[in-house]
Amino acid sequence: MGLGTIAVGAVMAALGYFGRRFVEKSGSIESIERAGKLVTLHEDMQRLGLSVSDLNSLEEQFFTRRPRLRKIEDAIALEVREDGRMAFETQADMNANAGAAWKRSEEALNEVLARLKEILPADEFDEFWHVQEQWKAYSLLQAELYGKLFEGGSMRPMIVAGELERMTIQRTAELRDYLNMKNGL
Repeated sequence: MGLGTIAVGAVMAALGYFGRRFVEKSGSIESIERAGKLVTLHEDMQRLGLSVSDLNSLEEQFFTRRPRLRKIEDAIALEVREDGRMAFETQADMNANAGAAWKRSEEALNEVLARLKEILPADEFDEFWHVQEQWKAYSLLQAELYGKLFEGGSMRPMIVAGELERMTIQRTAELRDYLNMKNGL
């Protein structure tokens, strides 16, 4: 081994040692910074009169909306599905069942829409209704687009109705969640 190779090895070892010390030191610095942030947060919370329970409530409201919506969607799906079994004899039976499930999901949506009309001021409901009409047009186009994958097939009506049901359940969940937040729940 030449002197140059030994020197390069020594330099690499020194860099590794100092690099490791830097990383270890940065961990300590991160701990100190994290503790400082916690102290500042605690002081801010005391100044504002907030508790940990208040923070949990804020977290629930702002950061867990998707799981909340999923729970609502699951509950609506149970409401609108008359028979969870898929023991139908013909494709026509399956198509009819899918169409009926979509219609029941629309009934659930219409109930939420009626409640919104009751509680929202007229001008706010008018704005909301415009958005709802846009959503309705979008959902029909989306279902038709999905149905094109099965163009000419006997199961196409079932696929389109299933997509409309899925989207309607999703929309109903969003609006139920909106109602809950509007009512302070």
